[in-house]
Amino acid sequence: MSNSGVQNTGSGTINISRSAIGPNPTVFNAPDPEGHGRQTPRRDRPGSDIGVVTVLSEETSAVAYALGTAGHCRKQIHDGARFYEATIDSGGIRAEVAATQALHVGSVPDSMAVDRLRRYYDPSVIVLVGIAGGINPAVSLGDAIVVREVIYYDSRKETPGRVFRRGYTRPIPASTLHAVNDFFSSNGEPCAVYGRDPDDIMRAYEILPGLIGSGEAVIADPDSDIRRYITAFNDKALAVETEAGGLAEAFYETAGSSGDGWFAIRGISDHADAAKDDTYHQIASWHAAAVLLRLVPFLVSG
Repeated sequence: MSNSGVQNTGSGTINISRSAIGPNPTVFNAPDPEGHGRQTPRRDRPGSDIGVVTVLSEETSAVAYALGTAGHCRKQIHDGARFYEATIDSGGIRAEVAATQALHVGSVPDSMAVDRLRRYYDPSVIVLVGIAGGINPAVSLGDAIVVREVIYYDSRKETPGRVFRRGYTRPIPASTLHAVNDFFSSNGEPCAVYGRDPDDIMRAYEILPGLIGSGEAVIADPDSDIRRYITAFNDKALAVETEAGGLAEAFYETAGSSGDGWFAIRGISDHADAAKDDTYHQIASWHAAAVLLRLVPFLVSG
């Protein structure tokens, strides 16, 4: 059920029932509020603690549902652009979250969505939440990757009979990486999860940290030249998708001017091969959104 429990009331409040898409029954270790963590957000300026960018409708509905399970979620419109605003509690930490959907697939619309979040909410950290195709045996359908680094593969020189790829990488900022590393050191790497999804089915999946490939091409061929290039660039690359490169570049080119950092959470919806289809889109989106909630205490604690 892709939208069960969500009442769309336009610019007003969205009423979303409780669901296990939030923290699953699995024991979840958040920062100690009397030690490393804090009960209040770290933000020292007006705006949101966390900004979220999605692309597909399944990704957006999963994030809205997850936010509703952790607090009060409402839809807001600014100059025609749609946003979800939420005040949530996750792991005992209160946070303000704003989410928006890019208008199209690809790095350019993704960058524009980042600009909208910065303009209206000035979040401390921006997270790209959605799906990706797995290219490493370490990941299975439904697993979620917390992205530490992006390989952008589209830069290239084309000559008669040969393409020379000139990819480059963009790591997430150190401040965000500290939070990500804290999550995995507290919960295991990979972090094993077993919980009930919004369709009332119990599923097991893993949360893994790692790097992914990003570019404009949608890959559905196990023998793709792009796949070979990415794995040759770094044999530990876990997945491929089409938006994280835009988010990484947006922060790289505006370093120090807005917010503290960025990263991405990608649920594995296929294996970037001939069997690629939409069957697992919703499940992968649910899991990516659930992981976002699990990371909130680490992102807003100083």
